[in-house]
Amino acid sequence: AYNELKSKVKIIGDVRGKGLMIGVEFIDPKSPKDELGTQASSGEIAALVQKMCFERGLIMEKGGDNGSVMRCLCALNVDDETISIALEIFEEVVLEIDSKNE
Repeated sequence: AYNELKSKVKIIGDVRGKGLMIGVEFIDPKSPKDELGTQASSGEIAALVQKMCFERGLIMEKGGDNGSVMRCLCALNVDDETISIALEIFEEVVLEIDSKNE
């Protein structure tokens, strides 16, 4: 689900992890690419994602370089319905923020 979202937006630079432990790195899509072709990480965008998710009832942890990585660290006993709701909220927020960064 997260990699599918990454393909739709410009503000996600990387998705890593397995199972319920996923890290989504946010980038500044307006930043220049470095010699490896990557753009600068954005703690500012990640903080906005975190804030907007929280306002909609989803608590997300932030970490990584410049606080630019949102971490999905669900309890191992989480049910499918709760995961679906969390993914829906996260996707809504990311799509909304991405549309404002074009």
